[in-house]
Amino acid sequence: MHTLENFEESRAPVLWQGRKFQGPHLLPKALSLTTSLPIAEIGAGVTGFGIFFILFGTLLYFDSVLLAFGNLLFLTGLSLIIGLKKTFWFFFQRHKLKGTSFFLGGVVIVLLRWPLLGMFLEIYGFFSLFK
Repeated sequence: MHTLENFEESRAPVLWQGRKFQGPHLLPKALSLTTSLPIAEIGAGVTGFGIFFILFGTLLYFDSVLLAFGNLLFLTGLSLIIGLKKTFWFFFQRHKLKGTSFFLGGVVIVLLRWPLLGMFLEIYGFFSLFK
């Protein structure tokens, strides 16, 4: 007969070990940690196009229009992937303000059609953000 002790012992290796819960396999599909959102998938595509346009603009001797379009697509895709709030918090942390100012300043300089100077500022800001 199934008693409470037998039930807990039969399920112990799967659900409980000691007194710790073992695993998200009982969570509903909507709460699964591996579920990807369509917005994040679109964001990955937009970010990919942004990187493509940045590389293509660099190959074409720093074409300002391609670089500006690539920068806008890259930043838009990044905000779609991780969300607007997390993007804001990533760029505007106190210890990352120097890198953020150089990176976003470089984007503005590229938009003002100074692509070589803007890309150098962006590269410095990128390495300063991710060091």
